[in-house]
Amino acid sequence: MNAMQHTRANSFDGVVHSRRASAVTDKSPNHDNHDSYGFWPDGRLLMVADGVSSDPWAKDASEAAVLGALQARGSMGDRFRAAQAHCRKEAPGSGTTLVAAYLRTSAPLAIFRGVGDSQGFVLHHGGHMTVALDLDNDGNFLRRWIGDGRSFGHDVEVPVQSGEWVMLCSDGLDGYVPRETIRSLLDYYHAQRIDSRQRREMALRALLAAARSHGSQDDVTSLIGEV
Repeated sequence: MNAMQHTRANSFDGVVHSRRASAVTDKSPNHDNHDSYGFWPDGRLLMVADGVSSDPWAKDASEAAVLGALQARGSMGDRFRAAQAHCRKEAPGSGTTLVAAYLRTSAPLAIFRGVGDSQGFVLHHGGHMTVALDLDNDGNFLRRWIGDGRSFGHDVEVPVQSGEWVMLCSDGLDGYVPRETIRSLLDYYHAQRIDSRQRREMALRALLAAARSHGSQDDVTSLIGEV
């Protein structure tokens, strides 16, 4: 089993890196951080979760879902079943979104799965961006969530090429910043002729700034993995 890297910050404390993945989280000014994220050090498995904000155990639910999925073996479906089980064990009665991406390196492919309204994207060479998932909500109401014991999502496969970016985020970013702005920022920093870790960090900082400038008062978490 791959080693994992995981954090849940209660305020912005910088960008966390591995060789091929970088992540940032920043708490809402109104409550503790309900978001969690995790990734394998090789950047091949990435996850973001956003606990239901009205729930007092929201941050425990999101952390339990991420840890359960990262520690599981098998397919994406197996990981989401493990996330459901771990969330219900560690935060009974609570709920969280969960979005994940597995980056296959042989015949490169990004395999996404999501429950709730957290989102996944692929920034392709040339600046085109693929939105991976249909958001599973109705206005401010989630129809499905990790913790309901019955929602496991389904795989969405997106062909990718070496060097392209996969980005996952909570709705504190995607719910406020226009998709074209997200695409433009990712494309701008992806094209910079600097170290790949620096490019990812600069993109994540710019996305966070964009979320706040567009009025997001929610937790903001985003994660970039490089194929």
